[in-house]
Amino acid sequence: MRKLIILFIFLLITGCWDYRELDEYTLVSGMAIDYIDAEYHVSLLMYKQIDKDMEIEIINESGKSIKQIIQTLETKNTKKITLSHLSLVIVSEELATEGIADIIDFFLHSDSQNFYLLVGKDELLPFTKQIVDKIASSEKQYKANFKDFIRRFYTQGLEPVTNGVRLHHGHIEITDLAFFKDARLISWQGSE
Repeated sequence: MRKLIILFIFLLITGCWDYRELDEYTLVSGMAIDYIDAEYHVSLLMYKQIDKDMEIEIINESGKSIKQIIQTLETKNTKKITLSHLSLVIVSEELATEGIADIIDFFLHSDSQNFYLLVGKDELLPFTKQIVDKIASSEKQYKANFKDFIRRFYTQGLEPVTNGVRLHHGHIEITDLAFFKDARLISWQGSE
C-alpha cells in the first residue's frame, strides 16, 4: 500500500512544470548581427501570436551584448522571447573578421543551436523574411548549421566554414565560402 501511495504522489508532482502557452512567447526565426562603435546591432525576425494569427515583426536593437539586447527587448515586450525556433543567424563580414567568440559563447548557452550561420557581405542589415526564406530554400550552398560549425571549431585540425550571403541587384545571392580560425574570418574561397 505504501508503494502505491508513493507512486500516486509521483504521478501528481510530475508533468509540465514550466508549461506555457504559445501565445505567451515571441518566436525568433532569424537574427542578423553587426558590431559598430563598440555595440552589437541586432535585427530580429520575430513571430508573435495575436489572437489566432501569427504576425511577423522585425525589431532592431543595440547593446553591449546579445544577452543584454534580448533582455532589453523582453522588458519592452509583454511576451518572453525564445530562440528555440531560430533558423538563421547572419553575422556581418566586419564582425566575423574581428571575431565571433562572444556570439559563439552566447549560442552555446542558449536554447537554440540548430540554425544556419552565414556571413553577410555588403551591408545586408537589416534583413527581411524574404532573405530568411530564400536562404532556407537555397540548394546551392554549403549550409553549415551552428552545430557543424562548433564541431569543426573544437576539432583539432579542422577549421569552421560557412557561406557568405549578400544582396545583389535586389536579389539574395549565396556567395563564397567563409573560412574561420580562432573564431575569426580569415579568408574567402570562391564556390564556383
